[in-house]
Amino acid sequence: MERRVAALHHPSANLVKVGHHGSANATTPELVASSKPQFAIISVGSGNSFGLPRTEVLGRLAEAEARVYRTDLDGAITFYLDGHSVTPSGAALQ
Repeated sequence: MERRVAALHHPSANLVKVGHHGSANATTPELVASSKPQFAIISVGSGNSFGLPRTEVLGRLAEAEARVYRTDLDGAITFYLDGHSVTPSGAALQ
């Protein structure tokens, strides 16, 4: 579905919520390339048995120069959106 959205709609986004805890099949290269996010958030448990987030997902986000926040490393992060900009806030950022 992400590939189809990227191909048909060419979305752009300042912030993306990485799909399925950063599994290899979510947040596809096509979606990242199309949306060019400034920030990405991955909701993932610490030490999970699935090895998430996958290195290939982190790699494609790094290539897109997205600043990645992960709940397993950064805890809860809040993003403030005002229609023009995105500002992350959380205990790990203090």
